[in-house]
Amino acid sequence: MEDRHSLLFDYLDFKREPDENGTIVIRSVLKEKHLLDEENIATGVFQILLDTAIGTAVSEKARCFAVTLKLHTNIFDSAKKDILFCRAKFLHSTAKSAYGEGKILDASGRMIANGQASFKLISYKNM
Repeated sequence: MEDRHSLLFDYLDFKREPDENGTIVIRSVLKEKHLLDEENIATGVFQILLDTAIGTAVSEKARCFAVTLKLHTNIFDSAKKDILFCRAKFLHSTAKSAYGEGKILDASGRMIANGQASFKLISYKNM
């Protein structure tokens, strides 16, 4: 596992944590730039965190690139937090597509959002 994943990880202060039995874990330390206003986390933070974590789980399991086709998110609590954890896992794939799900938890382990996503699979050989 690399410490540095991408510029997106750097900008959003994401850090990949050790996997938990096939579950991808990404941590985000929230800062003012992540907030919609003084009291709420921007919706896009939840969406990008879920898309990134689920996409990583799918890509690693399928051993190919995963391009998001559809992402569905449910946000239960967008109130300002200091840190978020996203746990995502691969669920199913066919030859050309895959599906996964993720949960976003606060520091106390309470689920504050979840999501499901489908991805088009692209072989590394095609790149």
